[in-house]
Amino acid sequence: MRPIFLALALALLSVFATGGIAPAATHAQTAPLAVAVSPGTVATGNTATVSGSGFTPNSYAYVYYQRPDGTYNAFYLITSATGTFSFSLGFLASHGTGTEYVSAHNYATARWAPFALVTVTSGTPPATKQTLAASPNPVARGASAVVSGKGFTPNRYVYVYWQRPDNTTNATFVFTDAGGSFSFTLGFVASHGCGKETVQAYDYGTGTFSAPYTITVGC
Repeated sequence: MRPIFLALALALLSVFATGGIAPAATHAQTAPLAVAVSPGTVATGNTATVSGSGFTPNSYAYVYYQRPDGTYNAFYLITSATGTFSFSLGFLASHGTGTEYVSAHNYATARWAPFALVTVTSGTPPATKQTLAASPNPVARGASAVVSGKGFTPNRYVYVYWQRPDNTTNATFVFTDAGGSFSFTLGFVASHGCGKETVQAYDYGTGTFSAPYTITVGC
């Protein structure tokens, strides 16, 4: 059953390549590529560390993962000076339990690493620990404040969304540091009015939203 799955997976990846989305698989191999996931068994609502080795240094790697429910996702990253990478991967309950497959493509040599298997079990998601803050708060119209976040997944993207006093909205992507924190400057244009501005952030590592945070915009 597993060889059939892997053949189908590689065929699927080849289809992506013809559409310009993902690279084609190849059987040419020289030095081994490796992808590992730790821990190898993860409860839903938690995260694991995905690491790669043997890749071309300072080059692109394309990471692909297929979840237990058959859905999949992928993204690009840059390898380190020694040809390694590492990131946190979240496991949502909505994607089911069972086996998750993770691989990565080395662009410089056009090679795929063997699939790493993760066993996803049912579990209670951990309590949301992400927090947001802004300084100053309150803030005057026409001024700006530094919005910061803590307790997010380290070295991962966070989607920050805000709704202004006039009910218009905007959003941005930020990248957390090794401690799971981020900060950026948010401006408050006078034309958007004064009152309450609500900010919320989505952690891609855990698939969870922070609690809403309110900034008071003075008139």
